Amino acid sequence: MQYQYHYEDRSDIRPPKKHNHVLAVIVAVVTVAGLCVASGLLGAAFQRKSQGRLIPTTSIVYQGTDTHPLKHYTENGELTVEGVAAVCAPSVVEIRTEEVVGGGFFQQYIEQGAGSGVIVSDNGYIVTNHHVVDGAEEIVVTISDGQQARATLVNSDAVTDIAVIKIEAEGLIPAVIYAGEDDGLRVGQTVVAIGNPLGSLGGSVTDGIISALERDVVVDGQKMKLMQTNAAINPGNSGGGLFNTHGELIGIVNAKKSGTDVEGLGFAIPIKTAWTVASDIMSYGYVKGRVDPDAISFNEIASNSLFGQKRGLYVVSAPGTPFETGDYIVTVDGQSIKTKKEWNALLSEKKAGEQVAVVVERKGVARELSYTLPEKKA
Repeated sequence: MQYQYHYEDRSDIRPPKKHNHVLAVIVAVVTVAGLCVASGLLGAAFQRKSQGRLIPTTSIVYQGTDTHPLKHYTENGELTVEGVAAVCAPSVVEIRTEEVVGGGFFQQYIEQGAGSGVIVSDNGYIVTNHHVVDGAEEIVVTISDGQQARATLVNSDAVTDIAVIKIEAEGLIPAVIYAGEDDGLRVGQTVVAIGNPLGSLGGSVTDGIISALERDVVVDGQKMKLMQTNAAINPGNSGGGLFNTHGELIGIVNAKKSGTDVEGLGFAIPIKTAWTVASDIMSYGYVKGRVDPDAISFNEIASNSLFGQKRGLYVVSAPGTPFETGDYIVTVDGQSIKTKKEWNALLSEKKAGEQVAVVVERKGVARELSYTLPEKKA
């Protein structure tokens, strides 16, 4: 792969002639006025209405050193791709993970992984993907200025593929969270993805458009409703940010469709979903209202056996529920359930506190039980 770099030719820039005092004064006045307008536009770009808890308490600060900030804006006052990169890149981090994996003959080895994350508070909270940090025993974060810090996992949610990690730091630059309505995002709208592709190219910026807003996509067996983009997404981008031309975080990158005949199919978790989950994790340590599918322990029989056991789920342990050890699950709300995966999928569509009708077979007799779905708090 070849990389092309563009260097801006500044050879035509010359200092003003010393003897032309009038011209110097005019240039100075115009420059100051231009910078004031730029400052006003920049302030307007990040002055957002606070709707609920979708805005971080710390505002983002422009970190660029460019003396000509107006070139970061289009004629309609939105940021260019260059402007989005300058404003948003400091909020995106690289993530490296290590996991101890068991090998053959009682051997173990270290498996390394890489991903991206987005800073959402100035004191070290970072949003990333569940699959980026799942199982990791060590998480190391590199922020945009090259500093590294070990992170701890606050909690993660496999259903939405969102995780929150925390580093001990102050004065970080959080992303501005998009707080608009869903109809404020449009198919065809320019977006910018910032992340750590291939685990070694941190701070990489790619641009594209929103290709679709609500795609039903199955990722690792989990059905999700995702935003589709044609911005280049590669391994390592997972957990990175998808930004609009106001410099706002509109999605958390989490998947790419790959194949020799596939191009430009990337996906991101919409920020409304991602931020709701992340906010709960930061506030409570878990996702409120999420059903705990593991409150009942099952033995899953893959096929009918010679000993009379039928394919399906058998209750092993279910304290505090109407189930008894040995109960065979027949249906849940009228739907046949044969695997733990099917059980989890059905419960993921419901909320804690809801009641479901479960038909079980107990000692050869069918019984209908009312089961109140418990909340997952860990």
